[in-house]
Amino acid sequence: LTTLYQLDLNDNFLNGTISTSLGNLQLLQFLQFEANELTGTIPDSIDSLHYLRVLELFENQLSGSMPAGVCQNRDTAGGLIGTLT
Repeated sequence: LTTLYQLDLNDNFLNGTISTSLGNLQLLQFLQFEANELTGTIPDSIDSLHYLRVLELFENQLSGSMPAGVCQNRDTAGGLIGTLT
């Protein structure tokens, strides 16, 4: 899975937290968890996804803040979708 380019898990009734192991998917460009029941915070390991261009997290129950490195030195900001409580 280290060569995975897109992970689209929208509308899958997922619950629980986002796994820190997602940071191991170094080539991931699209990470989509829209419209699930995810809770907790966005793991800092997301910072290591240097090719990430789209991060869809809306319609979940996530809290906290976005890891600082997600928007630094890359074109991710245009693809960030959603709000945190």
